[in-house]
Amino acid sequence: MGFIPTRVTDVGNVCKYHLMQLWKLKHGRINRVSQYCPLDLFSGCRIRMTDSIRHQLCNPQNNLRIFRDGSLVYGENSSEATLVDVFANIFNGSCNSECAIDHFCFLVVEALLFNHATDDVDVELCRNLSSLKISCSCNSLTKSLRHNCGSAHTLPEGCILNRLLTAQMLYTSDARNLCPVYEKISTHLEALSIEKINDILYGSRNCLDLFLEDIKDFKTDFVQLRNYLLSSTAKDCSVMITLCQLDDVLTSFDTSIEEAASAFVLTDTKNLPQTPYLCFVSFVDLDCKPLSRIFKHAREEDALEGIYL
Repeated sequence: MGFIPTRVTDVGNVCKYHLMQLWKLKHGRINRVSQYCPLDLFSGCRIRMTDSIRHQLCNPQNNLRIFRDGSLVYGENSSEATLVDVFANIFNGSCNSECAIDHFCFLVVEALLFNHATDDVDVELCRNLSSLKISCSCNSLTKSLRHNCGSAHTLPEGCILNRLLTAQMLYTSDARNLCPVYEKISTHLEALSIEKINDILYGSRNCLDLFLEDIKDFKTDFVQLRNYLLSSTAKDCSVMITLCQLDDVLTSFDTSIEEAASAFVLTDTKNLPQTPYLCFVSFVDLDCKPLSRIFKHAREEDALEGIYL
């Protein structure tokens, strides 16, 4: 999640990702805590974003995977020592290992910040992003950088991370507070099939409106549950960045591909090699969350709070 909800005070100024890292370490799921912080990735500050990607490269766990031609070449079971060979193959040995990492991080950051023209952005909600907590005390390595960053940087309104953060902001209540809300309206859902419930939650607006007409007294409660589940999907999904190296000839005349596929061209002007790439950015793992997931999340909140206090 790219922000710390203001109402969460029991565990201090610590992001959920770090709390989950402590829980995984305690239960033997990981060998060491990652220095990656999602608040850095969503900060809009290129330095902090680069720092977060470097931390993922050092300790990817299930947060970062690199594929080449459809085959996984680097992920949670890879040794950091193999990263040099991975980038040597990807960039055809055209730069040294440190330069290759800089080159990779630059391309990823610019892809995430690329401003896609859109007419469906909630402008008011985007303005509210500047008031979010974007600083986390989960590790001290870049604490001074985060402290000095403040709200000087913001995500471009049309970039992929801004869209994701906007959806995550539908989160208005902890799961523990939503359990009694779910129980209150559960009788209205018992007669419905799972498919029908999913249509109401994730289908057309018309389907949702018709259902809300039948439960007018519980409309606010149901919308709160629906928004929580949509926010959970946004928090659990993945961003896939596809980069295809272009030569000068292709770049000169193949703009129709870029326009037709909502792709864009990136060129690293700071590091070598200064090769243009055709870039696609999309969301994956957009699985619909069932209403029962709220109870699982409530148990997780108890467990995470207990491990930090």
